[in-house]
Amino acid sequence: MPLSSFVLQPFDHVPGTSFCLTGSLSRQGSALHVRYTLTGALEALCLPPPAASPERRDNLWQESCFEFFFAEEGEEAYREVNIAPSGHWNVYCFDCYRRGMRQAGEVLSLDCRISRESRRFTLEATLDPGKTGFAGKSLRAGISAVLLARDNSMSYWALAHPGEKPDFHDRRGFLLRL
Repeated sequence: MPLSSFVLQPFDHVPGTSFCLTGSLSRQGSALHVRYTLTGALEALCLPPPAASPERRDNLWQESCFEFFFAEEGEEAYREVNIAPSGHWNVYCFDCYRRGMRQAGEVLSLDCRISRESRRFTLEATLDPGKTGFAGKSLRAGISAVLLARDNSMSYWALAHPGEKPDFHDRRGFLLRL
């Protein structure tokens, strides 16, 4: 089970707050497992409680959202996975950089576990890449998050920010290999 640990970096320093966003991405059999751990002054963020019945939703990135992207090594097509702190989720397919976006209809659910303490928020999710055509293939992955503060400011976190503005779709940010 290859495991890649990560530490996400904010695009811009967030004044007056200190957060740490770490985690891991691994393959467990044919499944991809991601774990995010956010520590710090969580009361400064908009992190809704877990929903009783999480469901597939669009536009999750407009609020706090944990994301990961993966693609077969050397291929242009990729997938984007979005998970809100509430557990609402979505998986999208792209043919190439920001083109051909559509829901990954073959993914009917996402196994997600969320826990929260006073200064620690943990989100774990498991996706079967076999349902997306990536089982057994060498993958590149990018990990990111959008955090909405109570003052309505947004911070953008990723493994790397290779461009002049946050762009989680930029393949130069797909730094993990699985």
